[in-house]
Amino acid sequence: MAFLAMAIIAVAAGLYNAHAEITISQELPHEMLIGKEYTVRTSLHNTGSMSAERISFSDYYPAGVDAYGALGCQTDRNNITWSGRLDVNEKHECMYILKGLRNSSISLYTAISYHNGTEAFSDETTTPITVLPYSIRISASHVGNTTSLGDEIPVNITIIALKDIQIHYLNINIPPGIRITKSDNALIRKGNLLAYKGMMKAGEEITFQQRLLPEMAGEETIRADSRFQVSEFIQETSFSLPLNVTFTGPNVRYGKTRFKNTSDALPIFLENPSTSAFYDVNLILTGFANSNYSVDKLEGLSHKEYLYNFDYPEGRYNISARITYLTVYGQKFFDFENNEIIINASVEHLEAVYNNSGNISGSENPIRIDVDRGFAQAKTLLLVLAGSIAVIAFFWIMAARMKKK
Repeated sequence: MAFLAMAIIAVAAGLYNAHAEITISQELPHEMLIGKEYTVRTSLHNTGSMSAERISFSDYYPAGVDAYGALGCQTDRNNITWSGRLDVNEKHECMYILKGLRNSSISLYTAISYHNGTEAFSDETTTPITVLPYSIRISASHVGNTTSLGDEIPVNITIIALKDIQIHYLNINIPPGIRITKSDNALIRKGNLLAYKGMMKAGEEITFQQRLLPEMAGEETIRADSRFQVSEFIQETSFSLPLNVTFTGPNVRYGKTRFKNTSDALPIFLENPSTSAFYDVNLILTGFANSNYSVDKLEGLSHKEYLYNFDYPEGRYNISARITYLTVYGQKFFDFENNEIIINASVEHLEAVYNNSGNISGSENPIRIDVDRGFAQAKTLLLVLAGSIAVIAFFWIMAARMKKK
């Protein structure tokens, strides 16, 4: 009887201790190279004495890596998940691809929860992973991000090997709008493509020196792609160098924009503030003046003067100017601007306009001159001066006669 009681107690204790227990084993890298794919294998094994129910498993990665291509589990961005049940001694394997995107130190967050037959159970672990930088550094430099059309600029491209590497190729693509005037002797040139290949030791640095001439205005980008080998692993990287190529085009200026007379002439100046010439320059005026002026070549820092005769009643008029032209490299542009012309039939009306309208300014800050009013003021001053001289002369003659007597 005593033996039977002990046996019953042992069986009861065994039933009480019976439960499911899931062991997680993972094969994953603790160090990764940017761009290289690694296979992660995770095995869930029920080593307990009861079935595991309502299992929820997840591997979560923060930004800096990319997880994809899962087998035996599901991926939601960088979250790898599986749910189900495992009988006693049953296994489930999950496999996926992990790739480093940038140099960073991250942690894999693994979580599991299930019912072990007697109670709910959960566990969490973290595993540190380091994404190592590229084994090569590529950089480019020039003076400022903005350059002027037709100004030659130096551009230096530097590569630094962080490990012993074999460069399969380094291709530097210069856009068509930029001409290579001088390339580094170590580079192979094919048109606007500069290329290099060779071996580099860890810590070695090479700088390629070029001189470039922008021939197209606007946003241009120099791009470089590189493929190199570290041991048996191949990496690829790229970089870009933006350039903003600018210039100052021709403009139109009016000699004046306010007139007293309803019949007058409008002086028009087509100006080139740039040191470079422009070609096939065409000025089209509409509105107040409807006319077309053309010049085959407008030299740098020069201007052309035109005179437009008009016969309009007093009032306010809009004048629009459209300038089309070619740069010295053949690139076509056009500029557009508006101004206001004021014609007043009387001095009183002119003064009222000045007092009530405020400043009228065009895009080129035109000069405004009231010629008639200036002549009137000058005439008054001359009359006063002439009268004063006459009085002085009269008294001088009278004084001379008194002395003779």
